[in-house]
Amino acid sequence: MSRKAVCFLSLLIPATALAQGYEKSGMPCISELCIGDGLPELGKIKWDRAKSDFSITGKPDYVGSRPLPATAITLIKNVYRGDVTKAAPYLNYQAFDASGLALLPHVTAACAVQELRGTFTSQNGNPTTVKIALLSDKKDVAIQRWTVTTISRDFPSAVSAAQKADIRKQLDERYTRFNVSRGIQRGIDALYSIHDDPLLKGPYGFNLSLKIPFNELERERQHPACGGQRKISVD
Repeated sequence: MSRKAVCFLSLLIPATALAQGYEKSGMPCISELCIGDGLPELGKIKWDRAKSDFSITGKPDYVGSRPLPATAITLIKNVYRGDVTKAAPYLNYQAFDASGLALLPHVTAACAVQELRGTFTSQNGNPTTVKIALLSDKKDVAIQRWTVTTISRDFPSAVSAAQKADIRKQLDERYTRFNVSRGIQRGIDALYSIHDDPLLKGPYGFNLSLKIPFNELERERQHPACGGQRKISVD
């Protein structure tokens, strides 16, 4: 092998190793979690207490801080199946935390695609939002699992263009094959993108998201508990 080829490989290997270190079973990962992970992996993270994004009083509106009206319970039971009573406040807020995760194994099916949102802060102080949903098993619609569908991380300390450019360079190397700029690729089931909106002064960060199958709603409706396989009489 020529000296030039050796030098080229020496430059290539670190980036390749870095990318592989943030990928599991063909899905992109952050240090704490991967797209496609389930409840066991979610249970290892220290989550913020779940709350509503909106509050009339100006104080945090935490899950479980007030009773749910009967109409909310009815709406929840229209979507979810299993023992949903204890988890109902989390399903209503579409949020989760450590306490909520302990209740989700009893919620065994969803008849519509709905996501729950949880947040935590990384060791380096970067706010992170994770979304999960009950998704159908690829081979059996009678099985659904809580699955990580979205990971979004912000970098509030990145205030200069140089800092943002350096972050983008690191992330582009890490998640290169998932980059949304490559368009739809066969065999790639997740996407990576940067979010930055200077006009709205929004945070700079990145997103990892699962490419949910276009027929997922139909598959969820075919779960035995959702009634989508029941024969309908035309009479």
